[in-house]
Amino acid sequence: MGSRSSAMVARAPRVRARRRLARVLGTALVPLLAIATPLRAQGGAASSSGGGGGPDQQFLREMADLNRGIALLAHGAMHRPGASAAKTAAQRVDKAHDDEMDHLRAALTGLFHDSYSPRVSHADSATAAALATRSGAAYDRAFRADVAALDQRGIELIDRYAPQLTHPELRTLAERMRASAESEIASLRATGR
Repeated sequence: MGSRSSAMVARAPRVRARRRLARVLGTALVPLLAIATPLRAQGGAASSSGGGGGPDQQFLREMADLNRGIALLAHGAMHRPGASAAKTAAQRVDKAHDDEMDHLRAALTGLFHDSYSPRVSHADSATAAALATRSGAAYDRAFRADVAALDQRGIELIDRYAPQLTHPELRTLAERMRASAESEIASLRATGR
């Protein structure tokens, strides 16, 4: 009962706000407000498909966000002054994840008419900021470890969503991305030895 009552208390201000606005503007806007409130609470905008793609669409969006985080790390390494081992690795990582992002965008657009714009998570931004404070060999080691950690997170996402995917082409894409992430992790670890 405690969690149910706290959920009702958390919803109460939104319900009151909708009712107040309905009195001012009329009842025609109430259904639109009921749709917009959960979207605003999630911090995102509706896709052109309305977000009704279930686990398939959610998988593509989460993988796109993860790819943005990896791209942020790769671009940071590629644009550092001077030569480093991380630059070479970052170019390979960037190319692989650009190709992956193209496939994710094509699937979102083709299957769901979703023009989703991937976002970098706060955690990935913090990782990139922490990485930028390092230099030399410490930077190279941290870059490889951070990208490998994000690849591992991608594998975990794939493993979590794979049993729920309904489109055969998404299952194939997920298998390819999993193999690519495993290969990239092995390459990053081998380079670090």
